[in-house]
Amino acid sequence: MGNLIERYIYDVTRRLPEKEREEVSRELNANIYDMLADNADAADEGEIRGVLQQLGSPAALAEKYRQNPQYLISPAIYDEYLRTLKLVLPLVGLAVLAAGTIAGAIDNLGYDLVNLSQVIAKILAKGLALGISAVFQALMWVTVGFVIAERTGAKPDKSKEWKIEDLPETPADDKGRIPLSDSIAELVVTVVFGIIMILLCSGVLPFSFVIIRGETRLYSLFSPGFLASCLPAMVVVISLSVFDCLVKIRYGRWTPLVCGTTVASSLISTIIVVYLLNRPGLLSDEFLAFIRGLENPNLLRFLGAGGGRTIILLISAFIIIVTIGECCYALYRTLRSRR
Repeated sequence: MGNLIERYIYDVTRRLPEKEREEVSRELNANIYDMLADNADAADEGEIRGVLQQLGSPAALAEKYRQNPQYLISPAIYDEYLRTLKLVLPLVGLAVLAAGTIAGAIDNLGYDLVNLSQVIAKILAKGLALGISAVFQALMWVTVGFVIAERTGAKPDKSKEWKIEDLPETPADDKGRIPLSDSIAELVVTVVFGIIMILLCSGVLPFSFVIIRGETRLYSLFSPGFLASCLPAMVVVISLSVFDCLVKIRYGRWTPLVCGTTVASSLISTIIVVYLLNRPGLLSDEFLAFIRGLENPNLLRFLGAGGGRTIILLISAFIIIVTIGECCYALYRTLRSRR
């Protein structure tokens, strides 16, 4: 008996501001028991269902309790929204700041470096400008993501009457829940870094490194053929990751469908990345020539003995281990939620 009442009260109060939830919970609980028969403790499930149906949709009842009727981000998900911002904004801002600083340094390589302070100021200015712009972009997209997720997930279907079965489980039985903040944070980070990788592979952003030994030179780290093959592969990997995030947002729980999507996305992405890393022609000719020109016999001996191949294999093994861990975690959460 109590479970239905608890679920109904939870569904109402989760849509209200934190400071109002406890008071509304007590008031609503008292109202429900007052509406039951005198022997409320002995009321059967049919009587409870009748009272809850009489009270109506939890969303509509929450609107009556709510002092401020409209929210862009409702109290039901506001905590998750803030949690996502705290996770995404620093990560995106610092990453793009670093990328912008590198791009600024590359842009200024052709200038006379007599006034070093001015060059450094230009480099930092570009990095900060791109970083701040990325933070505002991330803020906008996180907000849009939460608004869309809430509207599409919580919008009532007016073609059918509200049912008791629509009540969500209370947090006490929340083992299989996927926090909305985690899914949206994962989506935003995937899109931002995906765009950066596509720009790098397409040549819009330089995938290069700088060597300064008496003079400044710009070397391409990866071969053009490798970058060209990476472009369609990155589009596929990013599309799979975005689809996986959208499925998690849509269902919000570890269901077999969500688990299958996560496992399939991880395995396909790993196969693509490992295949690309182990293809011949990974590094550019100029980078290899630079390595051969170094006066470091130990490094050349290491590379000649297959050290470069060993590094690629270690990176591939690390990616595979991370993927196996991610798949096992998805399977564990799904099985745990279905117990």
